[in-house]
Amino acid sequence: MSIQMPEIPKMTLKEPKILALAHSADQALSALSEGADSVFYDVFQNDQPKGEVGAYIPRALPSWAAESATGMCANLRSPDCLCADLGAASLISEKISILTSTAMHSMTST
Repeated sequence: MSIQMPEIPKMTLKEPKILALAHSADQALSALSEGADSVFYDVFQNDQPKGEVGAYIPRALPSWAAESATGMCANLRSPDCLCADLGAASLISEKISILTSTAMHSMTST
């Protein structure tokens, strides 16, 4: 059995960006007002600020939850999606720009 992993293009930034993972809607909006370039908030929370904050898909999701999360991400029309679950990342439409937690780590560590 072989698992096909999604191809994640390497990203290079021309200038540093501040990416924030918020744990509440208030925290997300506060991070934006303080100058974060991109803020991500759990897609499963009911108080997700639409359009302003990117969706965060947590890792280790069962397949039904991954499908639900990707649908929610598309419905929110989030500018970006931070996806910690590679199974969910493989389901996301190419129209949504995604970052995996691995990609985010490599962007912050260089």
